[in-house]
Amino acid sequence: MKIGAKITASFAIALVLMATFGIASSLNLKNLANDNTEFYSEILLPIEHISSASTCFQRMRGNLRDIILDNKMSDMLNHQERIKYFQDNLKKDLAEFEKTISNPELSAEYKDLTSKLAMFENDNNKIQMLALSRKKNEALQLMRGEAFQLSQDIDASLKKLTDKSSALAKEKSDGNMKAANFAINLTLVLLLLAALIAAFLIAFFKKNISGIIEGILGE
Repeated sequence: MKIGAKITASFAIALVLMATFGIASSLNLKNLANDNTEFYSEILLPIEHISSASTCFQRMRGNLRDIILDNKMSDMLNHQERIKYFQDNLKKDLAEFEKTISNPELSAEYKDLTSKLAMFENDNNKIQMLALSRKKNEALQLMRGEAFQLSQDIDASLKKLTDKSSALAKEKSDGNMKAANFAINLTLVLLLLAALIAAFLIAFFKKNISGIIEGILGE
């Protein structure tokens, strides 16, 4: 093979190897970016929704208590509006949370939670009606009895969902960290190989430069 052809072949091989290294590095970084997007949509977002649902439930219970304790009708009606507001937002958060469920344990606990919330909603409506009818003792009795036990069970379900979602988040985070470290290490290895190939070509051409020039001139 003539010297010129050897040079062309060497550069062609180098370019192919460089392109291969570049594509491999890009794919690793793209996969890492996809993992981060998936981590937010499938792990962090559900935790946000279930945490917001827990807050809404507590605020709803607080206003349910106050509608019994207050005597001024305008204040009681205001609490009734607040109860509906937090109840609606609770349902929205749980609906969004349900869309992200893929774990069987989460699915079972979520079904149990929605069943308890349906029962609590009935007591919630009864308590409001009794309070607005000035039947405060009956409202308090219901709130401190069946409704109280249901609220405790609902709190426990919300905590289980939060804890399980957090555990899944940690597992996913650890997996992403391993993937990130692998991608970084692979990229460094590919860059090192590219540098070694470049160094080899430079050394080769430097060592044989006179012969290469003579060969080119003689072609």
